[in-house]
Amino acid sequence: MNQKILLASLKTEKVSTLEKNLLENDYKVSRSLATEDIIHESILVLKPDLVILYIEEAEDSLLKIIRLIQDNTPIPIIIFADHCENKLISEAINAGASSVVVDSIEKHRIRPIIEAATARFNKCQTMKVKLTNTEAKLIERRDIDRAKGILMSNKNINEDEAYKILRKMAMDKNQRIGDLAKSLILANELLI
Repeated sequence: MNQKILLASLKTEKVSTLEKNLLENDYKVSRSLATEDIIHESILVLKPDLVILYIEEAEDSLLKIIRLIQDNTPIPIIIFADHCENKLISEAINAGASSVVVDSIEKHRIRPIIEAATARFNKCQTMKVKLTNTEAKLIERRDIDRAKGILMSNKNINEDEAYKILRKMAMDKNQRIGDLAKSLILANELLI
């Protein structure tokens, strides 16, 4: 399957070589201007597999575009730049770019660059999902501990007994124990 690429640039005449190299590597290419509004709309309409930003020199406005894309429609982003300071390369990667390539758009390098950037993006997305799940589990664990504390204090029981009560209530109500714990905490706060 040929990947759909959105090629965005402010200098349309400079991007022709890159577009030609992408087409020769059997990618489907759509063009857009690299402004926040236009690129966001282009992504929503075209639904590309990857965004390539071609710029002469990286600047801070580029970081806004990267963050906008990653916040609204996460997708691999590759930046091709004629010139770029090391600081901006690091900031672009931290903002969500998968790769920054400076001063090189040779045809034979295009496919490996895209494959590496896509793999990096996928790995980062997997890590974000795992982090989100881990954070949710920690919050749930904290809520269960708080709910046990409420039961221990109100019923003058030990931790094991409090957990058994929580577990039984959750099973009786056909709820997850974390959801029940959250409800118990809210109810307790209302009574205080």
